[in-house]
Amino acid sequence: MRIARPEHWGLRRTLAIGLTGGLLLGMTALGVAQITWAVGPWYPVWLRVAGALMVATGFWSASWVWIAFLNAERRVQEGLSLPRGIAGFATNCLVALIVPLLIGHQLHGMLYAWHAHHFTPTPTAELRLLPERNPDGSDVLELYGPMGIGTTHKLQHWLAQYPWVRTLQLDSPGGLAPEAIGVAQLIQLHQLDTAVVSRCEGACIVALAAGSRRLASPQAILRCHKPYMPVVGGAHTLTATDRHLLRWLTAQGVDPQLAQHCFQRPAWDAYTPDPEALHSAWLITHWLPAPQSQ
Repeated sequence: MRIARPEHWGLRRTLAIGLTGGLLLGMTALGVAQITWAVGPWYPVWLRVAGALMVATGFWSASWVWIAFLNAERRVQEGLSLPRGIAGFATNCLVALIVPLLIGHQLHGMLYAWHAHHFTPTPTAELRLLPERNPDGSDVLELYGPMGIGTTHKLQHWLAQYPWVRTLQLDSPGGLAPEAIGVAQLIQLHQLDTAVVSRCEGACIVALAAGSRRLASPQAILRCHKPYMPVVGGAHTLTATDRHLLRWLTAQGVDPQLAQHCFQRPAWDAYTPDPEALHSAWLITHWLPAPQSQ
């Protein structure tokens, strides 16, 4: 059986084959996103897979447009009217453009983390045991600095080394959304309380909301905003990353209205809730008591 060359497919067949490939790439993107959000031991590898998948999607779409152009040119030469040839080519181009936009929308958070890891590295947060202890004598571990690649792994190592830690104090300007989810999952796994004395901004809010109890000093700075701006649309457009973090926060009991408001504000115009709103929205459950020295 002889297989027709791509430039002999025809415009409808080109559209069908292009959509089929786009659908397969989209399903792969969904799987990669789910695995990456788990922040497992192979997490950095899956970030690279997400980057490679986006490159492959771009190559597929560019090839699709080129083949559609060759087919439109051939069909017009064979007698197809010029308006119909242009319409068929334009339809293929439009769908070929939509496919990478949808896949980029799905992988937005992973692509940002991949880019930050390889081109503009976000430092890994540091950890230290504080001299102050909780009233019950358990230790307080402080996580400070941005949540870059490796923060989850570092926290996992510290919690294994110091199993008597019961409170994770956060002092972070934010960081990568997948790392914040990874930190939050460890907080829940070890049933830790979370506390903020100085500041907790951006993705740090996700980790704060994972605490069994969420304590904060009335003087603490708590700001929330979108982790990344969408490729298409303004700040009010919720990306797949925004929706994932929104579901996470609401699952922890945070008021959905507050959570959604957070993810509709860009980083340069972060939302700073007042103390009463923080408490009523269940982001803060208790005001931080005075620590006791060891």
